[in-house]
Amino acid sequence: MINLLIEQSASHLRITPSRSLGESIMQAHNLQFTALMLLPVSLCLVSGLWPIAIMLLVLLLSLLYIHLHVAELRKREEHLTIDINQLELRRGMEILISTKLDSALCIYVSAPGNASDPLIFELTTLNRPNLSFAKNTNRKDSVYLLELLKRCGLTVIQISTKDQLVKSF
Repeated sequence: MINLLIEQSASHLRITPSRSLGESIMQAHNLQFTALMLLPVSLCLVSGLWPIAIMLLVLLLSLLYIHLHVAELRKREEHLTIDINQLELRRGMEILISTKLDSALCIYVSAPGNASDPLIFELTTLNRPNLSFAKNTNRKDSVYLLELLKRCGLTVIQISTKDQLVKSF
């Protein structure tokens, strides 16, 4: 899912992959799920079925671990801020690149062989290695991102698989 926020002096693109639920809904789901799992555990303990209660508690702890892992994966978001003379790419809280917009800055976009795979975006500047971004988006969102990048005035070069082979040499 890509959110486009247009501020007064800048265009701000926030790329958030795998985000079909909001944070508050996800937290409410986790709390509700935990409460529903604690109910059979407590009923088994009161009934004297402590082996079953222990197994349910182990199951609850493993599912909570999975929920925490999913919450950590949801923090993988990228911020691409395009100001009048500046471009900044952040992943989470880490700034990957902050550079001036000039003619040497361009974004290569290549389409994989499979029509359902997302587009591959690479940010290229002088004297720096290429940075790939928006890896975890679906095909529809990556096509939408391509249109947004063109609208923001960036140099976007679409390359085919054959051109990508030539570019790598």
